[in-house]
Amino acid sequence: MTREQYLEVRVYDEHDSIELEDATKEMLSDTYSLHCVGGPFKYLPAGDVLFDYDYTAFREECNNFADRMITNGDWVYYDDNYWCSEVQKLIDEITSSIKDVDPFQVTGVEHPGWYYHDDMAMAQGPFDSAEDCYNHACP
Repeated sequence: MTREQYLEVRVYDEHDSIELEDATKEMLSDTYSLHCVGGPFKYLPAGDVLFDYDYTAFREECNNFADRMITNGDWVYYDDNYWCSEVQKLIDEITSSIKDVDPFQVTGVEHPGWYYHDDMAMAQGPFDSAEDCYNHACP
Protein backbone atom coordinates (compact mmCIF):
# COMPACT_ATOMS: atom_id res chain seq x y z
CA MET A 1 0.00 0.00 0.00
CA THR A 2 1.41 3.37 -1.00
CA ARG A 3 1.08 6.62 0.94
CA GLU A 4 -1.49 7.85 -1.59
CA GLN A 5 -3.59 4.70 -1.22
CA TYR A 6 -3.46 4.96 2.56
CA LEU A 7 -4.50 8.61 2.40
CA GLU A 8 -7.39 7.73 0.10
CA VAL A 9 -8.56 4.92 2.39
CA ARG A 10 -8.53 7.21 5.45
CA VAL A 11 -10.42 10.00 3.66
CA TYR A 12 -13.10 7.65 2.34
CA ASP A 13 -13.41 5.86 5.71
CA GLU A 14 -13.74 9.00 7.81
CA HIS A 15 -15.78 11.33 5.57
CA ASP A 16 -18.58 11.19 3.02
CA SER A 17 -18.12 12.93 -0.30
CA ILE A 18 -20.62 15.56 -1.38
CA GLU A 19 -22.97 14.60 -4.20
CA LEU A 20 -22.81 17.70 -6.38
CA GLU A 21 -26.22 17.32 -8.05
CA ASP A 22 -28.02 16.70 -4.76
CA ALA A 23 -26.29 19.64 -3.08
CA THR A 24 -27.16 21.91 -6.03
CA LYS A 25 -30.80 20.82 -6.02
CA GLU A 26 -31.01 21.52 -2.29
CA MET A 27 -29.37 24.94 -2.67
CA LEU A 28 -31.69 25.93 -5.52
CA SER A 29 -34.78 24.73 -3.68
CA ASP A 30 -33.76 26.58 -0.50
CA THR A 31 -32.95 29.77 -2.41
CA TYR A 32 -35.74 30.01 -4.98
CA SER A 33 -39.49 29.49 -4.85
CA LEU A 34 -41.76 28.80 -7.80
CA HIS A 35 -44.85 29.83 -5.86
CA CYS A 36 -45.29 33.02 -7.93
CA VAL A 37 -45.05 31.03 -11.19
CA GLY A 38 -48.19 29.15 -10.30
CA GLY A 39 -49.68 26.33 -12.30
CA PRO A 40 -48.14 22.87 -11.98
CA PHE A 41 -44.84 24.32 -10.74
CA LYS A 42 -46.33 26.16 -7.77
CA TYR A 43 -45.32 23.63 -5.12
CA LEU A 44 -42.37 21.93 -6.83
CA PRO A 45 -38.81 22.45 -5.59
CA ALA A 46 -36.86 24.76 -7.89
CA GLY A 47 -33.89 22.39 -8.04
CA ASP A 48 -36.01 19.51 -9.29
CA VAL A 49 -37.73 21.67 -11.92
CA LEU A 50 -34.43 22.90 -13.35
CA PHE A 51 -33.01 19.37 -13.27
CA ASP A 52 -36.01 17.90 -15.09
CA TYR A 53 -36.71 20.66 -17.62
CA ASP A 54 -33.32 22.18 -18.49
CA TYR A 55 -30.55 19.79 -17.58
CA THR A 56 -27.87 21.82 -19.40
CA ALA A 57 -28.66 24.90 -17.30
CA PHE A 58 -28.74 22.69 -14.21
CA ARG A 59 -25.23 21.29 -14.94
CA GLU A 60 -23.96 24.84 -15.47
CA GLU A 61 -25.39 25.83 -12.09
CA CYS A 62 -23.75 22.73 -10.55
CA ASN A 63 -20.35 23.84 -11.84
CA ASN A 64 -20.89 27.44 -10.72
CA PHE A 65 -22.07 26.29 -7.28
CA ALA A 66 -19.06 23.98 -6.83
CA ASP A 67 -16.69 26.76 -7.89
CA ARG A 68 -18.26 29.14 -5.36
CA MET A 69 -18.06 26.59 -2.56
CA ILE A 70 -14.39 25.81 -3.30
CA THR A 71 -13.50 29.50 -3.65
CA ASN A 72 -15.20 30.27 -0.32
CA GLY A 73 -13.28 27.44 1.36
CA ASP A 74 -16.38 25.41 2.21
CA TRP A 75 -15.45 22.47 -0.03
CA VAL A 76 -12.27 20.86 -1.33
CA TYR A 77 -11.82 18.84 -4.51
CA TYR A 78 -9.89 15.61 -3.94
CA ASP A 79 -9.79 12.35 -5.89
CA ASP A 80 -12.48 13.48 -8.38
CA ASN A 81 -14.97 14.20 -5.59
CA TYR A 82 -16.12 17.18 -3.55
CA TRP A 83 -15.60 17.06 0.21
CA CYS A 84 -16.25 19.30 3.21
CA SER A 85 -13.36 21.56 4.18
CA GLU A 86 -12.39 19.36 7.17
CA VAL A 87 -11.03 16.81 4.69
CA GLN A 88 -8.18 19.16 3.75
CA LYS A 89 -7.15 19.33 7.41
CA LEU A 90 -7.18 15.51 7.59
CA ILE A 91 -5.14 15.25 4.39
CA ASP A 92 -2.56 17.72 5.68
CA GLU A 93 -2.36 15.98 9.07
CA ILE A 94 -1.91 12.51 7.58
CA THR A 95 0.58 13.72 4.98
CA SER A 96 2.77 15.36 7.60
CA SER A 97 2.58 12.29 9.88
CA ILE A 98 3.52 9.70 7.26
CA LYS A 99 5.79 11.66 4.90
CA ASP A 100 8.84 9.62 5.93
CA VAL A 101 7.12 6.29 6.58
CA ASP A 102 8.20 3.72 4.03
CA PRO A 103 6.90 0.27 5.04
CA PHE A 104 8.96 -2.75 4.06
CA GLN A 105 8.29 -6.45 4.43
CA VAL A 106 10.74 -8.80 6.13
CA THR A 107 10.57 -12.56 5.58
CA GLY A 108 12.68 -15.49 6.64
CA VAL A 109 13.70 -14.09 10.03
CA GLU A 110 12.61 -14.73 13.59
CA HIS A 111 9.92 -11.98 13.47
CA PRO A 112 8.59 -11.71 9.90
CA GLY A 113 6.14 -8.97 9.01
CA TRP A 114 5.92 -5.34 7.98
CA TYR A 115 8.25 -2.74 9.49
CA TYR A 116 9.06 0.93 9.04
CA HIS A 117 11.83 3.18 10.34
CA ASP A 118 10.75 5.95 12.70
CA ASP A 119 12.31 9.42 13.07
CA MET A 120 15.28 8.00 14.97
CA ALA A 121 15.92 5.28 12.32
CA MET A 122 14.66 2.61 14.68
CA ALA A 123 12.75 -0.23 13.06
CA GLN A 124 9.16 -0.38 14.27
CA GLY A 125 7.21 -3.59 13.90
CA PRO A 126 6.35 -6.24 13.09
CA PHE A 127 2.91 -5.34 11.76
CA ASP A 128 0.48 -7.45 9.77
CA SER A 129 0.34 -5.10 6.78
CA ALA A 130 1.67 -1.87 5.32
CA GLU A 131 -1.61 -0.21 6.31
CA ASP A 132 -0.95 -1.16 9.94
CA CYS A 133 2.45 0.55 9.68
CA TYR A 134 0.76 3.75 8.51
CA ASN A 135 -1.90 3.45 11.22
CA HIS A 136 0.81 3.14 13.87
CA ALA A 137 2.77 6.09 12.48
CA CYS A 138 -0.35 8.22 12.13
CA PRO A 139 -2.70 7.64 15.06
